[in-house]
Amino acid sequence: MPTLGYDAFFPDPGKYESMTCRVCGACCTVTRARIGPGSFAEAVLHTERPHDRFVCPHADLPWHNDALRLRREINHEVDPLLARALEVRLMWLVRGYLDAP
Repeated sequence: MPTLGYDAFFPDPGKYESMTCRVCGACCTVTRARIGPGSFAEAVLHTERPHDRFVCPHADLPWHNDALRLRREINHEVDPLLARALEVRLMWLVRGYLDAP
């Protein structure tokens, strides 16, 4: 399932031409001018608004979920050396799937 702010984005219509996945760097697919909730809170409150929907094409793949867990761990890591090591691990994981023939 795509995760808001990492591999799914719901900005106001026309605000962005394109967006990049913050997990793997892929260009997100876009659906323009949708009507509906743009976040979990809006869904709970049954609120609808116009928005564009950007989602990474790899968002539901198992390797991307592993990469997402690494990205979240990097974002919360306080030790810069460990964060850099995790960044390298993430880079190798993503390259292994996106650069594969």
